[in-house]
Amino acid sequence: MKKILHITSIKELRGGDIQMLNVIKQFKNQKKFENIVLVRKNAVIISDLIKEKIPYYEVPRANNFDLRFVYKIIKLVKKLSIDIIHVHDSTALTFTLASSYFLPKRVMIIYSRKSNNIIKNKKLNHWKYNHKRISKIICVTKIIEKVMGNSIEDQSKLITIYDGISLTEQSAALPLESIYKKSNENEILIGTFASLTKAKDLFTFIDTAKKILIYYSNTHFLIFGDGELKDDLKKYSKEIGIENHIHFLGFVNHASQYLNYLNIYLITSIREGIPLSLFEAFYKKVPVVSTNVSSIPEIIVDGETGMLCEVKDSNSLASKTIQLLNNPELCKKITTNANNLIKEKFTLDIVYKNYYAFYKNLIKN
Repeated sequence: MKKILHITSIKELRGGDIQMLNVIKQFKNQKKFENIVLVRKNAVIISDLIKEKIPYYEVPRANNFDLRFVYKIIKLVKKLSIDIIHVHDSTALTFTLASSYFLPKRVMIIYSRKSNNIIKNKKLNHWKYNHKRISKIICVTKIIEKVMGNSIEDQSKLITIYDGISLTEQSAALPLESIYKKSNENEILIGTFASLTKAKDLFTFIDTAKKILIYYSNTHFLIFGDGELKDDLKKYSKEIGIENHIHFLGFVNHASQYLNYLNIYLITSIREGIPLSLFEAFYKKVPVVSTNVSSIPEIIVDGETGMLCEVKDSNSLASKTIQLLNNPELCKKITTNANNLIKEKFTLDIVYKNYYAFYKNLIKN
C-alpha cells in the first residue's frame, strides 16, 4: 500500500480543505493508497478528521516561515515511509519544498491549485512553482490551469481535476431558527457563503441588496462567514440604511445544510475558483446569481444553469435576481438544468475515480 501525506497549513475550514476531506473519505474502502493528513495545530478541520477516523498529525504555525512545519514534514515522511506528498495550499507548498532537500528522491510532491490568482513575477515564486521536485500541479478548473500555465515552464506538469460533491451525504436541512429567525413566513431570503475579504466583494453584495429592497422590501440577506472586513461591512450597511436587512451570521459549520431556506444564492466575488457552495446550491435546486468571474463561467451558462453579471455591477446583479423572483418558470428551468449538470459531471464519485487514476498513474510512471 502506497502512503499519501496530505498537507494543509490553513486554520479555517475552507472549500479546498473540505474537498480534500471528502476525497480522502472516498478512499476508505480501497487498499492501494493510505491517506494521512498533516494540519496546522488547532485547525478547524481536526474535528472532522477525528469524526471520520482519518489519521492526522498537528504542527504549530506562527508565520509563513515557521521551521517547525518543515521539521515535522521531514520527520513524518521518514517515520511513515511516505510515497506521495499532496500539498493543498501555497504556504504549505513553501514548507514542503524547504523540506524536500532532506527527503528521499523517491518521494513525489504534488500541489493542488485552487485559486486563479495571477502568480506575481518574483524570483521566489518562479523557484517555488517551477521547483524540480514538484511532479504535478492539479488545477481545479481549466481557467486556473491556463493562469498557472503563464508561470510554469514545464506545461506537462499541469492537469485539471474538477471538484465535486457527494450526492449520498447531502444532509437534511437544519432548523433555520438555530441561526436566524424569520419575521414572517413570506420573508424572502437571499444568502451567500463567503469569507469577509476583498476577494468576495461583499460591499457589492450590500449595494445589490439595497436595490432589490426597492422592489422586494420583505427581503433579508444572510451572510454566512467571517473575516477581517466584518466591521467595515456592518458600518457600510448602516450608512446606506439597510442594516436591519443584512444579517452577519459568522462562521457556520456545515452551512450548506441551510441552503434549502434560500430563495436565491448570490455570489459577488471579484476572484473565485469554483466554490463548493455553488455545486451544493445547484444540487439543492437553489437558483444562483453570480459575477462572471474566474472559473464560474465554466459551470454557469447565463440563463441556462444560473445568471451571470459583470464584476461590481450591482445593477445587473439586482436586476437578474429580481427577474428570478418574478419568474418561477425561469427558476424551475435553471435549477433543473443545474441539478442535472451536477449529477452528470460533478459528483464525488467522479472526483474519486479521477484522483484514484491520477495517483495510480503517478506511481506507475
